[in-house]
Amino acid sequence: KVGLKGVEFNVPRLIEGVKYQFRAMAINAAGIGPPSEPSDPAVAGDPIYPPGPPSCPEVKDKTKSSISLAWKPPAKDGGSPIKGYIVEMQEEGTTDWKPVNEPDKLLTACECVVPNLKELRKYRFRVKAVNEAGESEPSDTTGEIPATDIQEVPEVFIDIGAQDCLVCKAGSQVKIPAVIKGRPTPKSSWEFDGKAKKAMKDGVHDIPEDAQLETAENSSVIIIPECTRAHSGKYSITAKNKAGQKTANCRVKVMDAPGPPKDLKVSDITRGSCRLSWKMPDDDGGDRIKGYVIEKKTIDGKAWTKVNPNCGSTTFVVPDLISEQQYFFRVRAENRFGIGPPAETIQRTTARDPIYPPDPPIKLKIGLITKNTVHLSWKPPKNDGGSPVTHYIVECLAWDPTG
Repeated sequence: KVGLKGVEFNVPRLIEGVKYQFRAMAINAAGIGPPSEPSDPAVAGDPIYPPGPPSCPEVKDKTKSSISLAWKPPAKDGGSPIKGYIVEMQEEGTTDWKPVNEPDKLLTACECVVPNLKELRKYRFRVKAVNEAGESEPSDTTGEIPATDIQEVPEVFIDIGAQDCLVCKAGSQVKIPAVIKGRPTPKSSWEFDGKAKKAMKDGVHDIPEDAQLETAENSSVIIIPECTRAHSGKYSITAKNKAGQKTANCRVKVMDAPGPPKDLKVSDITRGSCRLSWKMPDDDGGDRIKGYVIEKKTIDGKAWTKVNPNCGSTTFVVPDLISEQQYFFRVRAENRFGIGPPAETIQRTTARDPIYPPDPPIKLKIGLITKNTVHLSWKPPKNDGGSPVTHYIVECLAWDPTG
């Protein structure tokens, strides 16, 4: 700039990032004098200031020996990217602020875990932001925060979806997963209410003896590799810590084919048919019995043959028997999970018409009488009871002559 009358001047049109030096020369009537000493080199760029303060730190978590803090970056970075943060703390009863991290070890994230605290002592915290120009003013100071464990009442739920009952088929694997939360970490215990034989696992879990247990800090899973009807029942898990306890329940229903029918009896036997009657099984397999399968076998036969495709009641007349043939019978219950074991007759059944005692003989007559004999005659009974008369029994009633 030539002819400037003042002693200040803003140099325009510099290129950002380029380093410049400047010098000045005075002018009078005799001309331009010698230049001044050159200025120190300066890089063309906007001015940089320290950043604004971060937000007041918040407590995210704490234990008896540590406190976790988090904060938000400053609203203004001072024209230079934030390099990191310095966290300072003040112990109760003192006025000194001590850095949690050294200035040459800046925290790059807006969070920090302050370790090695004294249990039950109270602390205050503040944060400074750092950029190329230096440190910001400290943030607002937290209130006094005691170093103690956070206590949360346990939460526990069994993760089997929307239903409150777990239905499965016998022989399949059963998994009952439980999710556990709480501070401090709760201790959990399972309990089973059902018919399966139980055993105490790890000293606290009263569950079926063939059940397996997988436990982690926040979960516990019961696994039954091959379930049976006896594993049906209520499974409960209780989570407990210093803050309290919580229990969750789950019902398990194991479905299977029915058990054997009871009290199988044969009646109304004829040479071509007989009647079978029985009672429903004690165990229906957990599902409605839809019918019964009835089978017969001769005593010399090796295979059972079906008498009917399906019987809906607990009585059935077996047709098409062969006269004088001997049979065994069996009945099995069926539901939608299969056909159960049979109830069988133990005694053989002979296909013949029923036999009853014959009617009395008729027209008994006395014939020739001698001093020591009498001749009797009669006619056969009108009804032989369903079987030919094989013989007769003659009885005599004698009077005592002495009266």
